[in-house]
Amino acid sequence: MGQTQLVQSIQQQQRLAAAGYHLIIGINLTARLLHDEQFAGHLLQALREKRPDPARLVVEITEDTLTQDLEAAERVLRQLKQLGVRIALDDFGTGQSSLNHLRR
Repeated sequence: MGQTQLVQSIQQQQRLAAAGYHLIIGINLTARLLHDEQFAGHLLQALREKRPDPARLVVEITEDTLTQDLEAAERVLRQLKQLGVRIALDDFGTGQSSLNHLRR
């Protein structure tokens, strides 16, 4: 998902909220975006411009994506958490990750 799709997801969330549907929007992140430290900045900009409820945004990542570069992923995930965005880990236990990685 690129910045354009991110903004479109936020706009869709707003349209649904305006219609009375307060749904949680899940955004699947690729390994490339998760390891792009500018991504959190793009997300912050979109949140500031569009003003959705960040608690209704869930960033979804897979275990394999997380383990490719744990330090970079950790920095981006911490930034997203500070924005109030929720994080979901998909497919945990299917790869080489451990509970220690998850704890970090």
